[in-house]
Amino acid sequence: MAFCLVLGSILLGNLQYQDGGIGRNKAFFLISSRSFSRTLVIIPKHRIQALEVSQSFVQKFRTLFTIQTSILTSITGKSFRSIDVSTEQKEEVLDWFTYEK
Repeated sequence: MAFCLVLGSILLGNLQYQDGGIGRNKAFFLISSRSFSRTLVIIPKHRIQALEVSQSFVQKFRTLFTIQTSILTSITGKSFRSIDVSTEQKEEVLDWFTYEK
C-alpha cells in the first residue's frame, strides 16, 4: 500500500513538472499548470493588473523563480502562478510586460 502511494506521488510530481510553464506572444500571456488536472490559462496582455516575481529560499540554490499574475475579473480578482521559472524566462516576461512606447 505504501509503495503505491509513493509511486503515485512520484508520477503526479513528474506530471506537474512536465506540464508547468509559461509562454507569451505579442498579445497574450499563457500559464500552464497541473494539480490533478491540467490547466492552461490564456490572458490578454491588456487585462493583466500585476505581474509579480518571487524567489523562495530553496529556489535560490537553483536560480529559479515563481511568476504570479493577477487580473481583475469582477469585483474580486484572480491570480495565476507558475513555479520554477528560469532566469531567462523571467527576464523575457518582464521585458514583454514592461510598457514602453
